[in-house]
Order: sequence, then C-alpha cells, then structure tokens
Amino acid sequence: MMSGFHAFFSIGGFLGAATMTVLLSAQLPPLASVLVGVGAMLLVMLLSASYWHRERMPHDTPMLAMPHGVVLFIGVLAFIAFLGEGAMLDWSAVFLAEVRQVPRDQAGAGFALFTLAMTAMRLFGDGIVERLGRTRTIVIGGITAAAGFGLATRGSSSGWCRSASPSRR
Repeated sequence: MMSGFHAFFSIGGFLGAATMTVLLSAQLPPLASVLVGVGAMLLVMLLSASYWHRERMPHDTPMLAMPHGVVLFIGVLAFIAFLGEGAMLDWSAVFLAEVRQVPRDQAGAGFALFTLAMTAMRLFGDGIVERLGRTRTIVIGGITAAAGFGLATRGSSSGWCRSASPSRR
C-alpha cells in the first residue's frame, strides 16, 4: 500500500517536470511558466479543501519525539535512499544542459523520464513485494540501486553512454 501512495508523489513530480519542459520548449518565459505551475497548485488546493482533515492533536502529546533504535536506523536508511532521488531532482537538468549540451528548455525531460520510471516501480512495488517477498525485494532493490549509482558516477566516461548522448548525434 505504501508503494502505491508514493506513486502519487512521483506522478506529481513527473507532471511538474513534463509541464515545465513543455512550457519552456514553447518559449514561455521562465517566470510565466512558474506562475502556471503556481496557479495549477492553487486550483488543486482550492478544489480539495473540503477533504482536508480538521482534527487537532491533543495538547498533552509531544509535537516531536526523538527517534532511537530501529526507528533511527530506518530513518538513516531512508535518508540514504532518497539521496539519489534528491540528486536527480536537483542536478539532472544542470547535468544535461551543461555537460550533455541538451537545450536548456528541454533539460527537464531527464528528470521527467527518471520520475516516470520511478512511478512505474512504485505502482508495481506492492505486487513485487507480494510476489518476491520482502527480503528478496530489498536485496534485489539494493543491488539495482547500487548499479544505478555506479552507472551515474561512471556512465559519463563510458563509450556506450557517450554514443547515446543527445549531443553526439
């Protein structure tokens, strides 16, 4: 169930990156493109306001509890896992524009494609866990993530990666 919930976050990331890429490719100025996104988010907020929960937390419960033990360990693992996603979000367009010479108005497509792949895995993640089991899924996922990090750090110097680059047509 959690994988499916996370898919909606990825869908939002994909839609945002794809929309900005389309708007910038259509030569809409960056400020106008951002304002289109802000308007879309405000519209969604207004349309969903009636579904928001209005309950408050009891005043006698602490607002923040410091994690410890297994919760802290899981938090550290989550932090490491999201490093890759954060790096893609923050740097993929810069890498494509500066290193791969992709036109700036199209550089967001890299993150859009990354997010599309991530969304697909999150949509199918619950079924994969059910079919393979938790342990095998974690091991295979860890190996896949390590391979992805390896490609990301070594890929730009690989011949096959350079030949697939948009700047090498």
